[in-house]
Amino acid sequence: MKTDNKFNLGLVSRFRNELFGLSIISIMIFHFFLRIREHGSGTLYPVAFAYDNAISSVGVELFLFLSGVGLYFSMSKNGNILNFYRKRMSRVLIPYALWGAVFRIALDLLAKGESLGEFLYDFSFLSFWLEGDSVLWYIAFIVLMYIAFPLIFRMFSGKHATDFLILSVSISIGLSLALKLLFPVVYNNIEIAVNRLPIFLFGAYSGRRIYKNDSFKIGDLILVLLGLAVHIYGILQRYGVIGIKIGFSRWEFALFSISLIYICVWLLSKVNLKRFKTFLRGAGALSLELYMTHVTIDNLLRFCKIPTYSPYYYAIIIFLSIIFSIFLHFSLKNIIIKINSTNSKNKIHK
Repeated sequence: MKTDNKFNLGLVSRFRNELFGLSIISIMIFHFFLRIREHGSGTLYPVAFAYDNAISSVGVELFLFLSGVGLYFSMSKNGNILNFYRKRMSRVLIPYALWGAVFRIALDLLAKGESLGEFLYDFSFLSFWLEGDSVLWYIAFIVLMYIAFPLIFRMFSGKHATDFLILSVSISIGLSLALKLLFPVVYNNIEIAVNRLPIFLFGAYSGRRIYKNDSFKIGDLILVLLGLAVHIYGILQRYGVIGIKIGFSRWEFALFSISLIYICVWLLSKVNLKRFKTFLRGAGALSLELYMTHVTIDNLLRFCKIPTYSPYYYAIIIFLSIIFSIFLHFSLKNIIIKINSTNSKNKIHK
């Protein structure tokens, strides 16, 4: 999609891969600092504490916003629901089937010595929804969003899109609060996904404006400033400067992620750092594979009592994640090419 030199929402699409790259890099940095905080000491602990308070896992919110935008684009370009399901599911489920199976075999069957039933229980994501095993929770969450997206697309494609956004976000927040109050165990298991539904919905809603190359309006500026203000308040509260706790940091970081997206897009449109942008695009192109390989390798090594809070061991995790994600990415490409080729031959024969 072409964009002019004016700052508009179409730039989010133009720098989509760079934003995905920033998102996955920030997630990997967050996990490293999280391990340091869990360890409770070390020379990098103050840095980890500061990063967690200021940036934390906001990369996940960026990832979900961009996922919502991407799904809107995908359905806008081809409204056939079956084709949409086929393309989107293959993008996630094929790499998960390849890598998720390897990970679960290594962790469940080999490392833990569990039964085949336990392997299937974890591999099917039942362990996430029922017990909170959140190693690859994003895959479980996004598959549900794929299933529901034709309805979400219809809500955000008409003239009442903003009304549907307010309604759907209000329902998702109400659901989260109800779960927390009435079923706290269930809430604790799945809050990592439930509390991030609003930012995904906002991404899907924004998809139409981005697709239409809409201009940046005063309402967008107010949202950016609100996100920054709420986040600064949260930081001051976590440092003890302000005593009144607002809570629900997931939603704080959801608002902050919107501010970050617009700020990062503006900066990317202004700076001419070609090598840096190329690096981000490369990371963004591998973002899904990097996510899967990174969190699973980290989880497996931690189970084996390897100190992943050490920069040395974490560097090994990053290296292995990159190698396996490249392998997974190109394996997926070859599989999809073969599937498309087979489908084309079948159509010719018919």
